[in-house]
Amino acid sequence: MLEHVWIEETCSLLIGPRELIDRSTDLATAELYFVWGLLMDPAFIKKLTGHLIPFAPAVLRGYRRETFLKDGRRGFNLVQDPHGIVMGVVLVGLTEEEIACLDRFEEVPHVMVKEKVQVQIGDLLRDASIYMKA
Repeated sequence: MLEHVWIEETCSLLIGPRELIDRSTDLATAELYFVWGLLMDPAFIKKLTGHLIPFAPAVLRGYRRETFLKDGRRGFNLVQDPHGIVMGVVLVGLTEEEIACLDRFEEVPHVMVKEKVQVQIGDLLRDASIYMKA
């Protein structure tokens, strides 16, 4: 069951299983991955990793979504756009095993690569990892 914690200091919302959000409420220091497609779906994350992962709504500025075809498969990418805004979530406090699951899904480094970007979570600006087209 998903629950939420309101974090007044940063005007942000953390969502996830109670036993995980209790230890992940420090958005200022937790490891973050900004996701902006299918990985925003808690049910898909559970199917991929075997359990739910805490997340918080977030915004990436200076990019927009686009689609691409590779080997006959449709995929999505972000491209820089000075007026662009991408709504997504940050996955909070991922373990190495969870990151490995995400990397396999994103086919790192063949289809996607990891980069760092700055995202806004409520009033908080943070660096986060992100998957971008290789």
